[in-house]
Amino acid sequence: PQRVIVTGVNDGLDDGDQSANVVLSASGFDPVLVGVVNADNDGGSAIEVSSSSVNDSNGCPIPVEEKKEEKKEETLEALACVVGFGSVVESSGATVISESGSSDSFTFALASQPASSVVISVVSSDLSEVSVSVSSLIFKPSNWDVPQRVIVTGVNDGLDDGDQKFYITISIVDALSDEASISLSDSKVLVTNLDNDKKEETLEALACVVGFGSVVESSGATVISESGSSDSFTFALASQPASSVVISVVSSDLSEVSVSVSSLIFKPSNWDVPQRVIVTGVNDGLDDGDQSANVVLSASGFDPVLVGVVNADNET
Repeated sequence: PQRVIVTGVNDGLDDGDQSANVVLSASGFDPVLVGVVNADNDGGSAIEVSSSSVNDSNGCPIPVEEKKEEKKEETLEALACVVGFGSVVESSGATVISESGSSDSFTFALASQPASSVVISVVSSDLSEVSVSVSSLIFKPSNWDVPQRVIVTGVNDGLDDGDQKFYITISIVDALSDEASISLSDSKVLVTNLDNDKKEETLEALACVVGFGSVVESSGATVISESGSSDSFTFALASQPASSVVISVVSSDLSEVSVSVSSLIFKPSNWDVPQRVIVTGVNDGLDDGDQSANVVLSASGFDPVLVGVVNADNET
């Protein structure tokens, strides 16, 4: 997003607050109008009263609370982006989410009162990156200017593709109202989805790619003991298969090492999702020192993958 700074100009007239538009246009597109209110500063002197009184000395009521509400409304309007047939207010001035599943939100309200109910479509330009909490909004003549909230949530695409920008398109799908009172140009809300796959690169750097898959050992090595302590490692395929693959998981020495599963199954949809194997030490009752063994991972058509395990002796 590029910023445009809008500055008020003094016309020297007591003409009240004035409205104008900043017009954004490009060849081949309908212009976008950003509504601006320039607050007047040329009004006459006001009657001042203490905060403990709501009347002046002549008995004229001073609507103190109403003035405060008007100021709050002006502040909200200043945050609103008027585009197409409505106005958007983004929660922090921009809509930013992340692939870790964090959410952000914006509100939308019509720019003018319709004659009857209007159904608004809310669509993400890429559901693999951005999901929305609702698919439609309904505005009636009685609530046309009451903002309705849309929650936007990041979706993890599993790719290290950097931060991505997308749009939420807001359009009229059913307008029974007088079209002369509502512009039918679509409104679009820019959304930034922050990438989270740089962290996965760090995990991959710890992985030992061997044969047809990759092994990540919990502490860089798999060490257990005859007292029954356990350790673990994870395994994932190195490439996407055309169909399901069954991986056999076998201890090379059951008198020293046992494993939590006898097989792992990977499908084309989860081939790169690591699956955990828990390795537990077995007491052989011998004072034979620390013993080494392997957990053997094998699949038809591939060379087996060996994960080295050390079983610490407890008979010394």
